[in-house]
Amino acid sequence: MVGKIVPLKNEEEMALYAVRKIKHLCQKALFMRGRFNMAVSGGRSPIAVLKRLAQEDMSWQNVHIFQVDERYVSPDSPTSNSKMLKEMLLSRVSIPVENIHFIDTGLTIQEAAREYENLLRLCLREGFDLVILGLGADCHIASLFPYSPLLKQPQRWVAEVIEPSVVPARVTVTLPLLRRSGSIFLIVTGKEKSDAFRRLTDIFIAPEACPGKYLYELQQTEVLVTADAYSNN
Repeated sequence: MVGKIVPLKNEEEMALYAVRKIKHLCQKALFMRGRFNMAVSGGRSPIAVLKRLAQEDMSWQNVHIFQVDERYVSPDSPTSNSKMLKEMLLSRVSIPVENIHFIDTGLTIQEAAREYENLLRLCLREGFDLVILGLGADCHIASLFPYSPLLKQPQRWVAEVIEPSVVPARVTVTLPLLRRSGSIFLIVTGKEKSDAFRRLTDIFIAPEACPGKYLYELQQTEVLVTADAYSNN
């Protein structure tokens, strides 16, 4: 079983498609449990979706926003994922502050990972209702990079990423939690991602070399790919 590839013309069409699905998933979760748990990764991939979502009428009082990963930098750093989330979405909607769940980079990186995992285990009955991720040019997802030891992490939901090739260090949600998500969007946009998309769909490339495959193999995953990323495949 593999996920669904959704070819879209451009980022605008991708954002419209994603927001329609988000609103449907939110309504379903609110009917079932009274709250909607959505996690968002960093980077530029989710930006078009977040900006579009900020224009929509949503039951924000019952929406909870989580981070997928965070660079271990100051919250006001231009590379901070929480800063991006605030600017693109959270500052534009009426969401209660207690519904926003960030990784605390004011702690040591080990403490930040441990505290965030404790928070997630308290907040989530199972997994996230929806996770929005990008696929890196090297096929990484969240802050899980090719051949990282964290790809084999069997139990922890959150881990610190302290690897020589990853600067700055990061805190990330791990595969055991990501794979429990009710729905997963894997966003692939831009011609610079065309090789990553090819690798994602190549059956001869191992998941260790392309971590996105760990999610692409799941039925609940939708790969939202724009024309510039799949046109050369």
